[in-house]
Formats: sequence, structure tokens, C-alpha cells
Amino acid sequence: MSPVRLTRAVLILIAAALGVPSLVWSQSQSGSIIVRAAPSVAQQIATKYGLTAVAGFTPSDGNGNLHRFRVPEGQSAEAIVAAVAVEAGVTNVERDTPIQLPAPVLLDQSTVSVLNQSTVSVLNQSTVSVLNALLDTSPVLYYGATVPNGYLQQPAMQLVNRAGAQLVAAGAGITIALIDGGIDTQHPALQGSLLPGFNFLNDSFDVSAFSGLDQSTVSVLNQSRVSVLNQSTVSVLNQSTVSVLNQSTVSVLNSLPPYFGHGTEHAGVLHLVAPQSRILPLRAFRDDGTAELYNIVRAIYYAVDHGAKVISMSFSGDCQSTELAAAIRYAAQRGVILTGSVGNDGSQARLFPAAYSSVMGVGASNLDETPAGFSNYGSAVFVVAPGAGVITTFPGANYAAVWGTSFSAPQVAGQAALLLSKGTPVSAVGQTIFATSTLGGSANRDKYLGFGRIDLLQALLR
Repeated sequence: MSPVRLTRAVLILIAAALGVPSLVWSQSQSGSIIVRAAPSVAQQIATKYGLTAVAGFTPSDGNGNLHRFRVPEGQSAEAIVAAVAVEAGVTNVERDTPIQLPAPVLLDQSTVSVLNQSTVSVLNQSTVSVLNALLDTSPVLYYGATVPNGYLQQPAMQLVNRAGAQLVAAGAGITIALIDGGIDTQHPALQGSLLPGFNFLNDSFDVSAFSGLDQSTVSVLNQSRVSVLNQSTVSVLNQSTVSVLNQSTVSVLNSLPPYFGHGTEHAGVLHLVAPQSRILPLRAFRDDGTAELYNIVRAIYYAVDHGAKVISMSFSGDCQSTELAAAIRYAAQRGVILTGSVGNDGSQARLFPAAYSSVMGVGASNLDETPAGFSNYGSAVFVVAPGAGVITTFPGANYAAVWGTSFSAPQVAGQAALLLSKGTPVSAVGQTIFATSTLGGSANRDKYLGFGRIDLLQALLR
């Protein structure tokens, strides 16, 4: 039987398969371009080519100004980039690449069976363990917040030795920048962990995941003990399952934007691993999964300039960018640790920013310690972390189980924060992480697991 694509629906208080995969970098001809040049040069170029100024800022790398221009309708952005590249005074010019998050992870039939079977006998043990943890809602105090016990004791966190590691260090004094979508800043688990962030979509300080949502939708999310899958999944559920749901709740959850909640899920993993670190939420992605290269570049510079010691990036694309590489280089040269998800295409494609040498590319492993079939593999994989059935926060005081390298990468970002808070030098963080992985610091990377599956406790004890 073919795999079923799961993203959002409802199952009592169960679980999301919102694995956010690699990005598609659009090759359309129109759009915007990014020009690095002095303001006077940029103005001359805009006039010469009929470009409309959209935005601009001065990166802290000291190499000039960045300007964003809209290309006239009907003209080729590639052709204008080629022409502007030879203009005097232009340091760099490239397309402001539109980015689109494609379809979520495909789950195999054994996982889908939890949705349409009345018995768990057909499920593999890993799936059962995730469901048991997700259903364990007994309250536990966790660094000043009350959270479900299943969030803390979930299988993924047991594999990486979360509890033992936090007896040694919990990330105190470290800021982790999260470049993603909106965040539920009022989620009970995240209270006291979030710093004031920035929204690069509208140049505001409003990073709320609820911005733009109908208030009735917000009310349902805030009052319901549910987490979400995808509208297409309701047809998979048997009638007895659907009958236990409040029909208005089902309707609301099915109407959510396709990638609503991803930023909150990302934040929940960071907080789970490094609970005393502070999270700097930087919104560059919309709820439909789209972003522009320009805003991602801005977010990286902003993170470094506002004290981030770690940057967690759960996105990836197949287009190398001079400006993205420059921003990554700026961060790395200032001692910032960068992590990136390698993508969910199940291929050997080298995607960026994970494939940059100064970024720790993170793949996903299953709960049985095998490589996750959806995870990209190859030379871009530095290490792996559990990426199947990770239980994390979801907007409205809810929790979800998620699949994807998007939720493996923040585990490594959190691990870096733990090491930094313990006093590990920046230069030794990466080596410590791979040397204490499940492959024991082998000199040869495994094709699928890189240097192995991370172990938070062993890294801190090294």
C-alpha cells in the first residue's frame, strides 16, 4: 500500500505529523533582486533598470549596504542580475529567491494504522511508545512551567539522555536564535524562555503565531486539548474516531494555514533540550511556508548582533547564495554555533545552509536507532538526532508529535547551548558533539548517520 501523506487533522488530544522538509527555491523569472553596493550606486542602478526599491539595510560585516529591488513586471530577474553584476561599484547581485516549504514527511502505513485501527496490535513498538507518551498528560513542574509528563519522558528524549544531561547543565546564560515562522509566545511551557523577537515580514516586534488568525480560531486552539495532523487525514480516520471529536474543533483545525505551528514546535524542542537558555524568535517564514532569502539573511545578522550564541535553522534549500554564505561566515567568525536541517527528501542532495562547512548539518534517526527514511543523507550530515515522533509544543497550550529533520536540528542547537553553558570553548563544541555520538567519534562518517546519533549527557561528561 502506498504511503499516506499526513499533515493536519485531529485525533482526540493526539498528534501532528508536521515534518517540515527541505525548501523549494523557485526559479520563476520575475520577483526581486538583492544588490550589495553603496546607496548612491544602488540609486543609479535602480533608475537605469527601472527597479523599485523595496528595502535595504547595512549588514554588520562592514562590506557595504544590501538593497532589495523589485524587478519590473514581465522582465527577467536573471537577465537584470547579469547586467547589474558588471556595473561599477556593485560588490554582489543575486536573485532574492522566493522559498516554498514543500509537502510534509510521508509516513509509512504502520504509523498511519494508529489513525484507522481500533487496536494497537498492528503498530510497531516505536509508534506505540510515542502515543503512550503523548497521552501522558500528568502535570510536571519543569523549570518554572507546568508541562505534561509525556513531553519530558518521551522516547526521543530518553534516547539522547535529556534528563541526565540537565543534571550537569541546562543552558543557562546562552541565547539561541530561532529562524522560523510565528511563535505562540503565551504557550505555558515557553513562559520565561522567550526573548523579545523580531518579525522580518513586516519589520515589527510581533512574532505571534496567532497574528492574522480569526479570533474564533484562536479561541478554539486556546481552549481545546488537541494537537493536529492534516485536513486530508480526516478521511482516513474511522467513523468511531471522528465521532468523539467536537465537530467545530475539527473544522477550525482543518482551516489552519498549512505550516501554522512550525515555529512553536521548533521552540518547544529547543526548550526541552536547553531549558535555561533564552530563545530569540526571528520570524522570516509565513504560515504558508514561504519566505525570501533577503529576510533570512537579515535574520542571521540580527541574531549575531543581538547576542545569540547559537542559531537554529530548520530549513534548507538547493540554491547556494553569496549573501547567505556571507551571513553564515559572519556568524561563525564571531563564535556563533550554527545548526541546520539537512532536508526530508530521502536523497543525497546537498542542501543549504546545512551543507556549509561552518554549519552542523543534522539528519533524522528513528526511535529504533535506524536512519529515518525521509532524512537526506551524505556528506552534509554531521550528526543525527531523533526525528520521528518527537513530542513538542503546539499553539494554544497544546502538544504534538512531529516528524522531520526540522525537529532533529534544534536538538543539536540545544546540545550546543548546554556545552557552551558548561564552559566548553566554541572551537571544541562540534568536536565534542561528534566524538560522543553513538558511533564513538569515528573518523569516517556514515553515509546516513554522519558521526552518529547525539548523546547529550556523554557530551557534557567528556
